[in-house]
Amino acid sequence: VPEPCDFRLRVLDDETGKVFPIAAQRGWPPIWELDGHERGDASPEHLELQGDGSYAGQAPAGTIWIYVHADGYEASRSQHEIVRGTNEFVVSVARECGVELTLQDGEAVVPWPDGLVATLADSSGHAINRYRDDANPRVAAREPGELTLKIPDVAGFEPIAPRTVHVAHASWTQVAIALQRKR
Repeated sequence: VPEPCDFRLRVLDDETGKVFPIAAQRGWPPIWELDGHERGDASPEHLELQGDGSYAGQAPAGTIWIYVHADGYEASRSQHEIVRGTNEFVVSVARECGVELTLQDGEAVVPWPDGLVATLADSSGHAINRYRDDANPRVAAREPGELTLKIPDVAGFEPIAPRTVHVAHASWTQVAIALQRKR
């Protein structure tokens, strides 16, 4: 069994260039795993947060993949080469953009229905969701701009007409949808 090599990871916000500990954002600690052909059935390993906001880990010499995901940032998957001694890696992550939706019945907020998936589309009608979650009223866009928001029917309410929304770079646009009860 080869001796493990130490490595340190700094995760940077690509807008500010500043290190940020993912635990301070909502998200998961960075993980690493050996390159697929070397990995076998090994599980990903979590990295340990250090006092300076970096992460530390150990891996055998060779190729590893590092995965970073923090709430509000695009997920990152990057390949790195581990060599004997101490290794230093930097991963820059971009802020996400998209819409956070609220369904309203008058003044009351309607819980987001299970299985309801909203879509953002560009001017040609192509869906440009980076991801969408059927349990969460948040839709991340691949790019900012004037987009068309489409929301499927909500039980007990009139159909929701598609609407144009402005999604700004590196931010979440709040969109309140006033529902109309079926008569």
